[in-house]
Amino acid sequence: MVDFSLLDKQIYFVKIIVGEGCPLRCSYCFVDKDNNRSIELPTLEKLIQLLMYTPWHNKLLHLLGGEPLIYFDIIKHGIEYARKLEKETGKQLDISFCTSGIGFTQERLDFIREHQIYLAWSIDGTKEMHDKNRKFFWWKSSYDSVIVHKDLIVSNIIDTHLGIAMTIDENTVENLYDSYIHLTVDLEFACTINIAPVDGKVWSTDMQKKWITELVKIHDHLLDEIGKWHFLYLNALNKEFRFHMISSKNKWRCLWFYTEAFTNGDILFNPFVNKERDYSVYVPANINDGDFIEKVNKYIGCKFDNDSTHCADCRLGYFHDSQETLQIVQMNKLLWYRDRITEQYASKIRLLAKANKKYQEYIDSAKTYMHV
Repeated sequence: MVDFSLLDKQIYFVKIIVGEGCPLRCSYCFVDKDNNRSIELPTLEKLIQLLMYTPWHNKLLHLLGGEPLIYFDIIKHGIEYARKLEKETGKQLDISFCTSGIGFTQERLDFIREHQIYLAWSIDGTKEMHDKNRKFFWWKSSYDSVIVHKDLIVSNIIDTHLGIAMTIDENTVENLYDSYIHLTVDLEFACTINIAPVDGKVWSTDMQKKWITELVKIHDHLLDEIGKWHFLYLNALNKEFRFHMISSKNKWRCLWFYTEAFTNGDILFNPFVNKERDYSVYVPANINDGDFIEKVNKYIGCKFDNDSTHCADCRLGYFHDSQETLQIVQMNKLLWYRDRITEQYASKIRLLAKANKKYQEYIDSAKTYMHV
């Protein structure tokens, strides 16, 4: 067994693909869903050990696919094992998994509720917008097959632990605000909405501007609703109020802070890359390697410092060259814009809270809502 306590890096987040099979063929998905691979339980346990036996007090385990509900026995094992290590280490562990919602049963929802799991449910907006990217492999609309589970899910998962995951690309960004209104007004979701751009894509300048415009409209609407004592929640705002992660003065964090893993145990620090690309260049080691610690040796034994030349060189070295780093920066621009808007509106709400208790009540409640 690898002694992960020798790895002195602060790890907050480990994201694991538990299985690659899925009945959907979402246009933006990075997983090769045709091979139906799944993670072996010893590999899953080692990745959870990597999270729990390394430094940092708060921990987040995120499980996804493919469609995780196909691999629910693996999900159950991982959750139960993670909760066991949480008690053993005395750390604060949040667990989430993301699903299309196709395949829910009462028994599965009972397990999710009883183990206090944050459930991210993938719905991209209106039927028209959702179906632009999220169809079954036989090209049939998936919206109706997803929404049919609404009553079952909202009656079993409390609002604080349920989030709607909206994945937005250039095809759907122009209708982002309308899709948000569809979820919060038409469907009356009172849970958190997480709005994320597609990973691994560089958008045109016009679509970047549209992204900003639509996000501002959503935040303005949310702010107006707080004034009416109607609280709506956005994942990024929740995270800011709970952890101050977005307004942190850090330019970035150590590569290890957000660690990701594929079904075969390969770990990487780059957000999951498109399946068309060879991601092996980003893999410092496989969690099953007997010499795992030796293979990642150049990434340990040092304390992260934003102003350190060593840390800057490490980051640049991981992405291999300045051109690659520039590409990563371009892809992260959309998240940067979203975070700056989040920071701006969080500041407005904090300022209003000094004179009006409804805004302070909103801040306090947002800290309890889904933030993953």
